[in-house]
Amino acid sequence: MEQQNQNNETPLREEKRKKKRVVVLLLLLALFSSVIVGFLIGRNTDPYRGQIIDTIVIGPDHNRALHVAGQVLYTDGTPYADKRVELRSEPRITTTDGRGRFFYESTEPGPHTLSVLDDNGKALAKCEFTIFRNSDGQPINIQKQADGKYAVELSVNVRFVELAVELDAGGEALKLLPEKTVALEDDGTLTAGEKKMNVEDGAVALPSGTVVLPDKTVVVLGSLILPDNTVTPIPNDGYTGGNGEKVKADATVTLPDGTVIAPGEVKKPDGSTVNPEEPYQIPTDKKPENADSSRPSEPSSKPSDTSRTPSSKPTNPSEPGSSSGGDIPVITPPASSTSTSSPSEPEDPGTLGVEGENKGGWMLWESQSDIDLFYNRVGGPADKIQPGSAGFYRFRLKNTRSKELQITITLSEDRLHIPLKLTLTPLDAHGNKTAGRVTGSIVNGTLVLEGSIGAKTETTYQLDWEWPLTGNDKADTAAGLTGGDYIVSLQILAQERA
Repeated sequence: MEQQNQNNETPLREEKRKKKRVVVLLLLLALFSSVIVGFLIGRNTDPYRGQIIDTIVIGPDHNRALHVAGQVLYTDGTPYADKRVELRSEPRITTTDGRGRFFYESTEPGPHTLSVLDDNGKALAKCEFTIFRNSDGQPINIQKQADGKYAVELSVNVRFVELAVELDAGGEALKLLPEKTVALEDDGTLTAGEKKMNVEDGAVALPSGTVVLPDKTVVVLGSLILPDNTVTPIPNDGYTGGNGEKVKADATVTLPDGTVIAPGEVKKPDGSTVNPEEPYQIPTDKKPENADSSRPSEPSSKPSDTSRTPSSKPTNPSEPGSSSGGDIPVITPPASSTSTSSPSEPEDPGTLGVEGENKGGWMLWESQSDIDLFYNRVGGPADKIQPGSAGFYRFRLKNTRSKELQITITLSEDRLHIPLKLTLTPLDAHGNKTAGRVTGSIVNGTLVLEGSIGAKTETTYQLDWEWPLTGNDKADTAAGLTGGDYIVSLQILAQERA
């Protein structure tokens, strides 16, 4: 097993640049661990100061992002137009449009504060909310807590949410309206209150002016959220969706049947208009599957040179408490469109399974399951993590395929850095450590470990972690001053080289 530090590119991006045929056999497994580190300083009075709330989340895509839009209206329905709003975990200031809309790309789970600002940047009103992810349950659930803050719980399948925000007449109080908030899932399901629809059945116009196309492209405030979840500005010469929808630079959408969707208005081919007060769907006349074999399945016109690759930072940490279990799904890329005269080889059967050890024994990891990374302590306090703490976590990989798999394990930190020393060691059948141990620290936010697992074999690994008691005063102090959640992403990528 070899160790390499990587500062600028993820292993996946490097593979894309290599002109080798690679068959990806296992979905990307993104594991997250969150730890409150406020115990390093005495000024944090939160009752959970220093307590562990760590989780590991196995996600279908390490690069997934949650995009957050919203509309601010006064209580009488008047838009909070052309004014500044700020979303803060990291301060991000934007200006609403004439309909009071705002948009923030790649918003991370965790605590946030949404504020409306005056011309001098002073907050006039604000509301606080925390975004959580769940692996099961409803797509979106917003609850106001006793302290006035909101808990926004989203399914891991939600990639876009549009918040409905109300500002009182005096401009002094801001609140969320759960019943009017909209969530879009990966499969095209759109949820607004008790109403559900699937955008594959037709474009959906939201009351705010946002439009979701049948190919899952979202047209929002000068930007496009493309089906692959990347975000790009609407090109000056427009954009053509996967079903022939035309999007102009001003966000006006023209459907193939002649329906024109402008912000706040839907004009039908017969000249009648609809001003949506709730999500309004324009059904698509679907053709038989073989009616037009030449139609591309992807958008026929994608903006060039403006697409941005989503951040490789973890974006899906979840609230602890979800149960684990279930099978690990396998993802195989679609077959090449190039036709050949010889039949393609049958798929190699089998999977790569992943199990983790916890207090209850070995459990299969399910997509977005929660696992306690820090429960097994060998040093330091039992109820919190601080310099001097140490422990380990064991997991094992089961390769039931008939070929060897190349394994890339990438550990990366979010904004907060803690100087953990990490050692990954394979174990034998009796649980004893074997050769091949790799030790390192996360440098510039990333640590990459590479190895392999043989065909029809099972390998158990022990990940030892240690927060050294001495030698890292500067980093320890910085972690305490920063506070917040400590998030570590562990990405496991298994692939077979053809």
